[in-house]
Amino acid sequence: MFFIVTAHYNSPFFEETALSVVNQDESEFIWVVVDDSSSENFAADVKRFCSLDQRIFFIENRYEKGAGNARNFGLDYLADKFSDQSDFYLTFIDSDDEWNPQFLSAMRKLIADSGYNIASSSYRMSWPNRQTREHASEGEYTVLSNAINYRMACLSTVLFLSTWSDLDGIRFGKTPRGNDQPFFIGFLKKMRVGLLSSDVLATYRVG
Repeated sequence: MFFIVTAHYNSPFFEETALSVVNQDESEFIWVVVDDSSSENFAADVKRFCSLDQRIFFIENRYEKGAGNARNFGLDYLADKFSDQSDFYLTFIDSDDEWNPQFLSAMRKLIADSGYNIASSSYRMSWPNRQTREHASEGEYTVLSNAINYRMACLSTVLFLSTWSDLDGIRFGKTPRGNDQPFFIGFLKKMRVGLLSSDVLATYRVG
């Protein structure tokens, strides 16, 4: 089982993101979309889309606002609603990014075959003028090497958890940028090493 968390705020690209999730060739997932006080029209459109698929849960952030806090709220929601779940995968996608159709299945296989508890795929960066650039490399990474060469991108990193308690004490930060790093680094410190695949399986929308 995959659990997916998305923080949403007034994204004009949410439908593209959502289609990249629901069209995954790995269909066994639960996706929680956390709306972070979007305008009424944006929130209504997202809520309407989520209602079309029973695997998707739309909730409103009741924490302090901001993407990191919204992700924390989504994690707490999942940990409470699915508290008995064991041996599962956890990942994140922002409301303007996209996954290749095989992202989830490829990451499941990578983690299962390698034995790592945290792994990342490579990804492409896409600008409004339609220029793209691949951010691709491979190999093991540690906290130090991630600081030198940013490898744990939020949209392309997957964690394998035995229970939700594996995340005890690990939270997203409150800063507007880089709030994902305290979360992923916190988990990587426990695991000591992660694995990066050279396969480009996701698209990060810049700007």
